[in-house]
Amino acid sequence: MLAQLEERFVACRLRLHPQKTKIVYCKDAHRTGTYPVVSFDFLGYTFRPRLAKWPHGEYGVAFLPAASHTALKGIRKAIRLWALQRRSDKDLDDLARMFGSNIRGWINYYSHFYKSALYTTLGLIDDHLAHWAQRKFKRLRQRPKGARTWLTGVIRRAPGLFPPLAASLCERPDAGSRMSRETHVRFWERAAVKARRATRRFIFGERHLRRVLVEYAAYFNQWTLVSLDRLASPLRTALTTPGCQSGTVVATPVLGGLHHVYQIAA
Repeated sequence: MLAQLEERFVACRLRLHPQKTKIVYCKDAHRTGTYPVVSFDFLGYTFRPRLAKWPHGEYGVAFLPAASHTALKGIRKAIRLWALQRRSDKDLDDLARMFGSNIRGWINYYSHFYKSALYTTLGLIDDHLAHWAQRKFKRLRQRPKGARTWLTGVIRRAPGLFPPLAASLCERPDAGSRMSRETHVRFWERAAVKARRATRRFIFGERHLRRVLVEYAAYFNQWTLVSLDRLASPLRTALTTPGCQSGTVVATPVLGGLHHVYQIAA
């Protein structure tokens, strides 16, 4: 096929580049053949098979573009050359004014397709800004988590300070996770995993803490201890009572979604 293409281009007074021209097999869920070349780079994007969500809510393999490894490597190099963590003489507004246009340009160009490929690279900006906050403010010098929390609060109070995608990285609770997007998709494809559940609650002040503690105490005091490793819930009591086995089980979230109360609807 390559020889035929070269012959056709020569007839049109054109010439194929010997190193850049190659035949690529666009492998996906419907094209499952095995060929030596299944990816190529073009205009800063790498086209290759990737896990993606299909229109009907299912996950599968599709041939999609995303920011190339070379492009992401150049972005990381530029971020390191900025040395944000050492610019403690500047305010956060000054840093946003100095480098916001570069970040906005990267997001506008590379986030049109598979924007999750940018998360890890742009996450370096968050890390450097957190180190900058530790150098800038004495109270945060020995508190890396406190510096990230402070940075998240600043982004929420001033949403226009940084571009939207970069600002959202600070607010993501799993911004420090090293799980790749592909691993994340495979995990949620498992049959045992049905839906995401809350794993923590945030406390906003002493009054909120008191209200949450009262809610916790009221919830756990309603259970009847049966043994050291088993609790009797209202649902189990209803299921073991004759004549109460029929009906639809309804789950009601409590404690901010950390637990659920199950009842049989009439």
